[in-house]
Parts: sequence; C-alpha cells; structure tokens
Amino acid sequence: MARPTNNGSPGTTAAQVFITHGYKYFRRLGEINRRGPTLLPEPLRLGGLTVEQVQRLVADGATLIDVRPIAEYAAAHLPGALSIPLREAFATWLGWLAPLDCPVVVVRNPDQDPVEILAQAAKVGYDDLAGELTGGLSAWAAQDLPTTSTELRTPAAMSDDQVLDIRQASEFTGGHVPGAGHIELGDLSAAAPSLRGGPVTVDVRPR
Repeated sequence: MARPTNNGSPGTTAAQVFITHGYKYFRRLGEINRRGPTLLPEPLRLGGLTVEQVQRLVADGATLIDVRPIAEYAAAHLPGALSIPLREAFATWLGWLAPLDCPVVVVRNPDQDPVEILAQAAKVGYDDLAGELTGGLSAWAAQDLPTTSTELRTPAAMSDDQVLDIRQASEFTGGHVPGAGHIELGDLSAAAPSLRGGPVTVDVRPR
C-alpha cells in the first residue's frame, strides 16, 4: 500500500493525473484498434538522455514514468515521476496515466528490458518515447539532485484509513486487503465523490 510523502516537494497522485486526462485513453483506444499495430523500426531502441536533457524535457511538460519495482520507487524517485512497474499490465496503466501529446521519459533499472517497454508502449499509441534517463536514478543522485519518497504501509499500520484498491479486477480478485474498497483506476474519476472523507491508503501492488 502506498501513501505519498511530500519531502518538501509537491507530488502528483495517479488519481489526479487520471482525472485530468485519463478518460481520453478510452476515446483514442478505438482509433488505435482500428488503425492496427504500428510498424516499429528494428532493432527497437530506447534512446539515452542526460540528466540535463531530462530536466529540460520535464520543464517543457514531459511525463516521467518510473518502471522500477514499487519498493524501489517508494524509497526514492525523481520528483513528479509516476510509478508504473514493468509488468503485463504496463501498457494499460501507461494509457491511463500518460498524456499522449506529451513526451514520455522512462526511468528503469539496468536489468529491465527496454524493448519490452517500447513494445508495450506502442500497443496503446506511444510509439515515439522521448527516451530514458541514462544511468537511471543513480545518475540523478550523482548530481545531488533532489528525490522524493513514498510511504509504503502494512495493513497493521493503516488503523482507520480508508483502503482503496485501484488495480484491475483480475488483480483484486486474486487477493486484496480485507475490507478494502475496489474501484479500478479507469472508473476512479466518476466514483471519487462517493469516497468518504479522511485518509485514504491506495493499494496499487503489482501481482
């Protein structure tokens, strides 16, 4: 379970991003399906970007996507980066969260396959990613640039928090926190008014 920690820098939640533009994903998905798969160049290559290039892209409105495991993202990540761990559902979450009309910059671990990232992104219309941060988080930290962390909580530590599971239905039925509510991220904007006030702990654990 995750709860954002500010660390002096304002964060952006997945729900906020989705409410802003996520509904557009469903509108464009029909067009993507009609058009068919994009013919990608061979070999697929995710271009490298320097720290300075990433900073410029972000300043111009690029979306940072961190594909590392959630525990690593929670420990430290670039300010403003969205966590979408590289897994089977990566393409769906990317389509929900990343604006199609803005550059996308990837942060990954060396052992994560860039070809898989490119192939999954192309499935939902992102066939021209801006690139990846060369050296990943280590390169960013080496320049003493700030990072942000997110608090991961165990069920025992949640006390009276409202637990909201926003994963896909198949993930929820495969196992969830007892008493957790379930609203898929794709339905969150419409269902948000029904949530009671108070702290909300969001369950986004990959299965």
